[in-house]
Amino acid sequence: MRIPEKNRRQAGWIAAAVFLVTYIPLMAKFFFVVREGEENGDSTW
Repeated sequence: MRIPEKNRRQAGWIAAAVFLVTYIPLMAKFFFVVREGEENGDSTW
């Protein structure tokens, strides 16, 4: 699938926005779980 030259910049910005909107909550949850495990002494690392 090719994106026409005139729409590539817009598609790139949309892809970056979607990535950030999904990545930030995912990493926030990950760090919450890691921190919660450290507080309970459940560290498996």
